[in-house]
This record gives sequence, structure tokens and C-alpha cells, in this order.
Amino acid sequence: MQLPLSAGQMGIWLGHELDPTGHAYNIAEVTEVDGELDQDAFEQAWSRVLEEAPTFKAVAVRRDDQGELRLIINDARAGISRVDLRAAPDPEAAARRFIQADMDQRIDLEAGGLFTFALLRVADRRFLYYARGHHIACDGYAASLLFRKIGAYYTEIVTGEPVADAPPVAGPLAETLAADIEYREGPDFQEDLRFWREHAGSASPVKLSDHWAARGPAAPDPGVVHLRRSGHVTPGQTGAIAEVARELRTRWPVLLIAATAAFLHRCTGRTDVVLGVPVTGRTSKLLRATPNLSSNVVPLRVEVNPGDTLRELVPRVSGELRQALRHQRCRFEDWQPERTAGTGWGTVVNVMAFDYQVTLAGIPTVTHNLSLGPVDDLSLGFYDRGDGSGWRLDVDGNPDRWSRDDLATVQGLYQRFLLAVTALPDAAVGLFELTTADERRRMLIEWNGAPAAAPQGDLATAFARQAALTPEAVAVVDGTREITYARLDAAADALATRLTDRGIRAEEPVAILAERSALVVLTTLAIIKAGGAYLPLRPADPPARQEAMLADAGVRLLLTDAPAGLPVEVLTVSAADLGAPAPAVPPSLPGDPDRLAYIMYTSGSTGRPKGVAITHGNVLAFASHGRWLDGDHERVLMHSSHAFDASTYEIWVPLLTGGRIVVAPPGQLTTDEVARLVRAHGVTAAFLTTSLFNLIAGTRAAAFAGLRTVLTGGEAASGEAMRAVRAACPGTKLVNAYGPTETTTFATLMPVDEVDGVPPIGAPLDATRVYVLGPDLRPVPAGVSGELYLAGWANARGYLNRPAVTAERFVASPFGPPGSRLYRTGDIVRWRADGVIEYVGRGDQQVKIRGFRIELGEVEAALTRLPEISQAYATAQETAPGVKRLVAYVVGAEGHTPEPAAVREGLRDTMPDFMIPAVVMVLPALPLNANGKVDRKALPDPEVTVTVGREVSGAAERALATAFAEALSVTRVGASDSFFDLGGDSIRAIQVVTRSRSAGWQISVSDVLTLHTVERIAEKAVPAGPETAAEPSAEDLLALDDDDLAALVSALAED
Repeated sequence: MQLPLSAGQMGIWLGHELDPTGHAYNIAEVTEVDGELDQDAFEQAWSRVLEEAPTFKAVAVRRDDQGELRLIINDARAGISRVDLRAAPDPEAAARRFIQADMDQRIDLEAGGLFTFALLRVADRRFLYYARGHHIACDGYAASLLFRKIGAYYTEIVTGEPVADAPPVAGPLAETLAADIEYREGPDFQEDLRFWREHAGSASPVKLSDHWAARGPAAPDPGVVHLRRSGHVTPGQTGAIAEVARELRTRWPVLLIAATAAFLHRCTGRTDVVLGVPVTGRTSKLLRATPNLSSNVVPLRVEVNPGDTLRELVPRVSGELRQALRHQRCRFEDWQPERTAGTGWGTVVNVMAFDYQVTLAGIPTVTHNLSLGPVDDLSLGFYDRGDGSGWRLDVDGNPDRWSRDDLATVQGLYQRFLLAVTALPDAAVGLFELTTADERRRMLIEWNGAPAAAPQGDLATAFARQAALTPEAVAVVDGTREITYARLDAAADALATRLTDRGIRAEEPVAILAERSALVVLTTLAIIKAGGAYLPLRPADPPARQEAMLADAGVRLLLTDAPAGLPVEVLTVSAADLGAPAPAVPPSLPGDPDRLAYIMYTSGSTGRPKGVAITHGNVLAFASHGRWLDGDHERVLMHSSHAFDASTYEIWVPLLTGGRIVVAPPGQLTTDEVARLVRAHGVTAAFLTTSLFNLIAGTRAAAFAGLRTVLTGGEAASGEAMRAVRAACPGTKLVNAYGPTETTTFATLMPVDEVDGVPPIGAPLDATRVYVLGPDLRPVPAGVSGELYLAGWANARGYLNRPAVTAERFVASPFGPPGSRLYRTGDIVRWRADGVIEYVGRGDQQVKIRGFRIELGEVEAALTRLPEISQAYATAQETAPGVKRLVAYVVGAEGHTPEPAAVREGLRDTMPDFMIPAVVMVLPALPLNANGKVDRKALPDPEVTVTVGREVSGAAERALATAFAEALSVTRVGASDSFFDLGGDSIRAIQVVTRSRSAGWQISVSDVLTLHTVERIAEKAVPAGPETAAEPSAEDLLALDDDDLAALVSALAED
């Protein structure tokens, strides 16, 4: 027999085609039978049901001669598999293996294998009846009906008496199909369509995993399709819930749905809570009597506010449910065609109220559901057997979104919340805590350590005190020059006097534009002594961006070591200033920890960079952390761009603790020079961006040998890179550092001794307190993802001249004294059980590329300022495995067709190189979703555009073109294609060098970065000799000019 597919079956077919596992749509149950079962009678009853309900004899879905999909039903008499496992060492375990193997089997709808029925004998008087079917032919109601019919017919066969309450005889499948067609062609279907489109067309489901599932350090279990955590609600608890339901004049399933809506509101802060409720879809006697696929999942849209009580929510849920049931036959694929079966409503509450009290001629049975098909995000399944044993609660999770540990955490939280909220139906749902008192004490107090004392005085006073303690100790080493604390103090006083003579006032910003040298330390200290606030500029930034920062901060004076064409007053400094004698009367200001110390600009979401205002107290608090006194930070390598906040660590930690700054030489820096500095000056510690650390770890991990401590941060750490360095440098400590500019460089540190997976970001510094909070600013439980908030003396004053943005990111703290604030990082993290924080990801539009913090809104604003572009959307994507790049999608202005290369070039006047998209995709329009937002899933995959120029020729050009293509993940490279236009950056420049040398051609990183094209680089390429290493030379790893590639030589992202 062949039957056409119903509308519901078509949706399941499409969902199956999109399922990469091939078995997500399995529905399975196992029934325990304990007693003297007559196997022949059981099979006879089972066969009778299948003859009556041929949907269970479906074997395949195939196309007919006209190309229409048909359900193929085997007309032959079916037989059940009997498997005797009594001889196995562990029969129960053998049965579980049999069942799991069948459930994991990939189903090919065309080839067959839609059903498996087996009677497994595990003991003389114990059997397991296993039934597994594809959702395209049955649903949960059908599976329940099947076994109830088996029970009735078995009892009749064994006893000779028909069962009085036996299920009715099933109708023909063809009649159910005809009824479905009649419904879909009639007015009821149109009315149902109209209702759902109006009522839920704009509904956005609540996906708890978007807020809570880790999906970070603990990756979901690979290969798992059915992820379940089962629990038990005791008879006493179920009785209490049922009693509350009666008091609220409702049924307990409605109460459970209302409590779940309240739970989702508490977890996410959503007031428009949308969840899914499975319904049978059986609105007639024919459908109720006939096993087939009729079930549906309908959305319930419930408004939940923090002040609402369960008593107030129950009538809302009841009203929503009544409306949904009136329109339950209309499938969501009809009114939301972009969705496929088995997806769509985030969290589903499934109350299985089917009759599970089935006996086989007096033999009791217990049925356990094993799978109900695919899960969009989270499914909460309640089973009430009606025997007084309580409820079983199955929490199913989408394995792409949840790990087993996450699911266990949510199950425990949900049950605890359910019992609490139903016990107090008149209490506001917003008052119920998700954590216990012990958990809150641990997270808020124990894991944060003892509060640090408020910083006193200012940086000038603190440095003067240290200089008086160790006047003859070396403070700064720059090449062959050693500058003592006394000499640096005198020179800084002299320069500070010149600044005050020019009218520099307290907190007045003074800019610094200089190459890396001791002059950077001198100018920084002099501005602090004069009472001003230093504003470091990055030499590589375009003049337009530098001018914008100067104007925003109101700078009138610039200190520089070279001519600068900027529209401000300029004071040129030189090496002679390092030897200037102390003035008779040095500048002196009251030691105020609240005075502004420096301004550091970061990317801004509105298209305008934000100036982070850091005070003296912030720096003092940061520099007072106990780790800096462990002996590892006595001599710190200064090689970061002054415009990145790691310079706070490299300058102020040694200066305020009696240590030594070892200044790396300007310009190009090699690992050989780093090794020489370590040997010659005893460098003990250095910080590197994650990108640079990973690069060196992957090419020459032993380069870190000799350092006592290496700190790395700025992006999610690489466990593989950490392991490589641990193996190559066992005597070097590794520390994973985390912290935004707004909290003064580092907020947390994690010593990495053993690397298992992604290293966590650790525990807070002495002056910092950390909070992992939900949307209501209340702590989320350990193991649950929440947004990271930071508090303490290192928190910045705010953003310069940006009160609205400051108020948005620096919020009032509910955990401290009046006036205390929390900095909202936008980072999603979670506590581990041992008080260590794991990084999960970002919660906003901020991304990290090569260690640089980038607000996508600023990139989009810069793009739309170009006259040829009307709309823009920026994102960070993996354009190849492990290759993360900034991608821009643009729409041309009327009369314009943007050229990707021209767009990138147009941004260079105002944007630093790390904020220029590696790939620009020109679209006729940005795709939008139902809510009018850019539909990220509909965006085309990024493609790097190559120019149509001369083909490469000659051995050198061919080798270089291949190296370009492999490093940049493009398919073709011409002779005139630019390395940067193809998406190149400093990291990939080194990869080009590596691949070129492996192919027998020697080039340098500098060649790639300055010559750009294959044909020009080939002119300088020379055949590699036998002594040339394939991996980058010592010169390559750090042979990158500060001005052009701060991501590598500077070795520090802002965070």
C-alpha cells in the first residue's frame, strides 16, 4: 500500500532531510514486563494491532512515477523480533546496548527501517518490549495507543474475554488523510491561519541556552543526538502541587505551564515569554482512534512581569491554552514556513497524560519513554502514571546547545523553582532566588576574597616614595642606558615643570606620540607629576583618527619625539631630557586618588571611539595586587604600544614596586633580541596578546624559556598553545589574564599548571570583585552562564565626555555601599565549582580580532559614511578553519556599485588597520528576518575577491601564489593581487613566509608587509639554502614594525 504524505508528514520529511545524524526523529519506548508472559500470545496481539493500524507497518518514504512522496506500507504480515539475552553476563546491560544501537542507527527514509519492534527476554520472568518508530509515521499518542491496544488484545487472547474499556477500533489511514485534506481546503484552516499569524507571527521563542548553556569551555557531547536528564517529583510534592492547582481552580498541567513561564522569565528577564506545548491534533473520534502522525506543537505567548504571582499567571495561561487548542490542527510550518518540523519554540512543556497503567492479563507493566524526537532547545516532559508514584521529569536538551553538565544544572534549578513557586502562589515570581543562601555567600564573598583597602595618595607620590627608598636602583633600561630611580625622578620633575610653565592644569589631557623608548616612560611620569592626564596615541593610526581623539579629549599640547602634523601645540622631547637636572622647586599637588591619570581610547559602538578615563586610584589599586610582589615581576619587558592598556602593567607595576622596566628597542624586534634582553638584563616577566602567544607557541615554543612568568590575554586562550609552551618551557609560569580597559588592564588572573581544554580566566585581583549575574542583576548559580560584572577600586571613572554611555556600562551595584558601581563587561562567563571563572563568549556586538577589541557598530558607522554605501553590516566570521576575520556586508547607495578594494581603501583614512574588514561583500539588500533585523543565517558566506590581472609565471611567483592562497584561504591568486586586499594581516604574513620557505624560496615578513603583491615580493625572493629552516626564523616572529602591526610587536590588546 502507498499513501500520500500529509502536511505534517511533509514537514517531518523535510526536517529529516536536514538532520545530519539521520536518527533525530526517532520516537522510542521500552516497557518492563515482569511476570509469566506468553510470548506467542503477545506477538499475536501485536500483529492484530498492526493489521488494524498499518501506520506501524510503514517501511519507507519514496517518490512515485510523478515525483510525489509516498508512504510505503508493507502489506505482508509483520513479525516481532524475539531476543533471548538470558545467557549474557549482564542481560540488562545487553538489552540497553541493543536498544542504544538501534536508536543510533542512521535512518534512510527511502531505503527503509522506519520501525523496530523487539521483545527482549532478560530473565525467566522479565521481558523488555522495545518499540522504535520514525516520527513521520507516528507520534507519542500513537505509541501509547499501540501499547494500550496490545494490552487489551493480549488480555482477550489469554483470558478469552474481551476488555470492557479497550480502545476503539482504528479507522483507515486513507480516511485520516481525506479528513486532513478536507480541513486544509475549508474555512476552518483559513481561520486557524489567521489566528496564528496575528497571535504569534512575531513571537520570539525563549531559548534558555542563549542565556545559560555554556557552549564554551565544556563543549556539547560530540555525536550525541538524544541528551536527557531524568528526575523524580515525589508523591508528596505532586500531591501538594495538585492541591494548589485545585485551589487556583485549574488543572495541574496548566499550573506546570504557568510555573515554567515564570521560570523562563526569571532566567532570562523576558516579559514576553513564548514556549511550546505539544498537542495531539486529534479533534475527532476518527483521529483519536487511529494511530498516525497528527501531533503538533503550538506556541503559548504569556506576559510575565517580576511582580506577577502564580495566581495571576494561571488565568493567562488557561486563556492562551484554550485559544491554542481551538486552533491546534494548523501546523506551524503553514504559518511560519521558514521553520521545519521539530524546531521553533525553544522551550517545550510536554505533559504526557496518556494512560500508562496497562496490564497484560493481570501482568503489570511500566513504560519508559526514550525519545520524543528532535529538541529545538529544551524540553520538559512530565509523566504521571496515575499510580501514586509521583511524576517522572525528563529534561531533554539539544546537544548542539547543551552539555550533560549544563542539563543537570538546569534540571535541578527547575525542580527547585517549581516546588518553591507552587508552594507560594501569591508571592511575586521575581522574588524567588535561583541560588541558595549558601551559594550566594560563596559567590559573593568567599570567591571574591577579602575587600582591599581604598587606595591613598596619587601616582606621583607613590613613585617619589619608591625613588626615595631605592634611589640608586635601576628603574629603566633602554639599550645601553640605565636610568636610576633618582635620575628618572629628577628628569621627570624637570619636564613636569616645563609642562606647568605652559599652563597644564590638574586633569588636563596631554597627548604622547612617540616610538618605544625610555622617553615614553619619562613623558608619562612627567605628565602625572604636572597633574595632567596622559593620552597615548598609536603612531600607526591614521592622522584623522588621531585628530578625532585629540579633539574629543580637548588636548592642546602634544609631547612627541618627532615632527607631527597635528593641529595642537607640540613640545618635542629627546634623549637629552633624560639627563635634565631636577628643578629647584618641583611641581607638587595634593595626593588625590580620584584625579584623572590617563585616557585610553577604545572602539565605540556608535562609530565614535570612547575615551576610558582612568584615575590615579585605579592604577594604584591595580599595582598593589599581591602577585606583583612574588619575585617574578622584578624586571618587566616593555614592548607594548603605549596606546594599549598593558602599558599600565609594563610601566607602573615595576616603577611602584622597585622593579625595572626593560625597554625593547624601537622598530623591528626579533626573538633573538628578546632572548638577548632576557639574558643581559634578567627580564623576568612579559605580557603577550593571545594571537602572538599562539603564533610563537605554534612555531617556536622554546622562545619563552628564561622568563619566570609569561602572561597572555586579549582573546579566548588556546589550550593547545598553552600545552606546547608548558612542554617546551617547564620552568616558566603561564598566566591567563583577563580584563577590559575600563577596569585597568587585568581584572582576573589564572595560573595555568595543567591545561585541559580551554584555560579559564581565573579569580579576581585583590582590588577587584567579580559577579556573574542574570538580567535582573542577581547571581546565577555556579555552572550557569551569566554576564560578568566587575567592581572595585580599579574600575574607571567612566568614558570621557560620554555620560550616557558611562551610565549604560557603569551601573549601580546592589552588592556594595551606596554609590558603588559595577562595570558591565558584556562578556558571558560562568563560575566553576572551585571558584574559578570560565569564559564563554560575548553577549553584545563587541568582537576580538588579533587581540584588538572592536565594536562592530563603529565599523558599520565608518562604512556608511562612505558616499557609495547606504547600508552596512559587520560581523566576525571564520572564513576558514581557525581563521577569524572581520567581514562587512554592504549595500550600494543609489547609483553606486561599491568595489570591495575601494571600500577598504576608503576606510584607511579614518580607521586603524585592525578595524578594516578583511572581506567586503556587496549585496543588493541586507536580508531581514521576521522582526526586521538582519538575518545572519541568510548572509552569504564571505568570499575574498581577487583581481583579474596577470597570471603568475616563474617558479618564485608560483610558489608565492600558492603560499598566499593557503595562508589566506583563497582559491586563486594573481601576480598583482595585494596581500592586504586578500584579507592578510600580520599573523598570515608569517604563514606566507613559512609556506614559501617550505617551497624553497626565502623571503621575510617585512617583504610581505611592505611589497604586498606576488610579483613584487618575487623580485626579492631568493632560493632557500639547505640551512634555511622551513619555519619562521627568529627574525620573523617579531620582525614587525610597531607602526604597522601593533597587534604583534606591541604584544598587547587593550584587554
